[in-house]
Amino acid sequence: MSRRKLPTLSEACESFLATRANYKDARNDISVLRGPKGRVVGKVAPAPALAKSNLGGLQISRVSASDLAMWEAARTSNCGHNARRRIRFTVRAFLKHCIREQWLPVSTLEVFPALKKPRPEDGDRPWLRPEQVSLLLQVARESLDDYKFFGLETLLSTGVRASEFTAIKVEHLDLRTKTLRVRGKGAGDGKLRDVPVSDRYVRAWNEHIARHQIPRSGYVFFKRKKQFEGGNHREANWRADMRSPCGIQVVHHLMADPESIAQGEREYRGQLSLALRQRQAQLPPEDQITCKLNPQVMRRTFACLALIAWVRHPDTGVDLIRLQHMMGHDRLETTQLYLSDVNKYLNEQSAPFDLWQAVGLAS
Repeated sequence: MSRRKLPTLSEACESFLATRANYKDARNDISVLRGPKGRVVGKVAPAPALAKSNLGGLQISRVSASDLAMWEAARTSNCGHNARRRIRFTVRAFLKHCIREQWLPVSTLEVFPALKKPRPEDGDRPWLRPEQVSLLLQVARESLDDYKFFGLETLLSTGVRASEFTAIKVEHLDLRTKTLRVRGKGAGDGKLRDVPVSDRYVRAWNEHIARHQIPRSGYVFFKRKKQFEGGNHREANWRADMRSPCGIQVVHHLMADPESIAQGEREYRGQLSLALRQRQAQLPPEDQITCKLNPQVMRRTFACLALIAWVRHPDTGVDLIRLQHMMGHDRLETTQLYLSDVNKYLNEQSAPFDLWQAVGLAS
C-alpha cells in the first residue's frame, strides 16, 4: 500500500474495532483504543485511549513501537497486573490486525510480549486469614461509624466488586429467599447474579436501612457529604442524598494507606488502616496484617473463607460451582485460583504427628 493511502492511527483503531463488534471483550477494546464518547464518570485512566492520544492523528507508518510503548506505559501507570494484562491483550490484537493489513512491520509485535497470569505462589493474591478478619472487624467496630462498618461487612459477606457495591439498592435484597441481586460485569447493563446472605447479615441490613431511613428505591450506600457547622471544623454532620450512590472512591478511602493521605484528611480517609496499624504495633509480626487493604483483598477473603468453611463444614460453606456464580466468574478456572490459596492454608493448619498421643489414642 502506498504511503498516502495508509490510515491514521485513529482510523486503524476504528478498522480493528469494526472486526471485534461481536467479541465478548469488545468493551475493553473500545475503552483502550477509542475511549468513551460521552462524559467520563468515576475513575479516569491516567492516559487517554490510543485514538485520542497525541498519536491518533498521525499516519500509522509514522508511529513507532517505542511511541506505542510510551503510551501503554502511561495508560497502565496506576493499573494492577491483571489490568495491564487486559490492556496488553488488546494492544497485541490491534497490532496483529495492522500487520495483516500491512500497515506495520512484524517486528512491532515483538516489543509487546504477552503478559502471563500471576501464579498464586507469586504473592500477588493477598487475602486475610480467619484470625486476621476477626482482628480487622474488631478494630473496624471501634474506629468506623455504622455506615462504614456495614460497608466493610458487606464487602466481606458478599464478595461484591467495588463497582457493584455502589449500585446496591434496598429493593435488591429479597428478604424471603435471603438473596442479594447483584448486577456485575458483562455486555449491555451487565450480568445479574444472586448472592445468598446469612441471617446475621440480613439483621445488619435491616438495622442499617432503619437507622438511615432509606426508602425501598434508595441506594444502600448512598452519597453523603460532610457538612461543617458553626465555623468549627470539628463540628460536622453528614448530608445524605439517598437517590444517588456513593462513589467508588469511598470504598478505597475507607481502607487507604494513611501515609498517602494529606494530614487534614486522615480524620475520615484511611482511618481503618491507621487504627489497625496502631493496634498491630502490640502484636507479634506473624499475627499482623501486612498486605494493603483494598476491595480486591476483601473479595478474595470472602472467596477463601467460603471455601474453607465448605471444606471443614460442607453444610455451612460454599463449593466451587456455587462460588463461581456468586463471584460472577465466566470460567470455573478463575474461581479455582482461590482453591490453591485455601489448600495451602489448610495444610499449614494441619496438626503435626505426635507419636505418644497417637499411641495413647490407639490403646
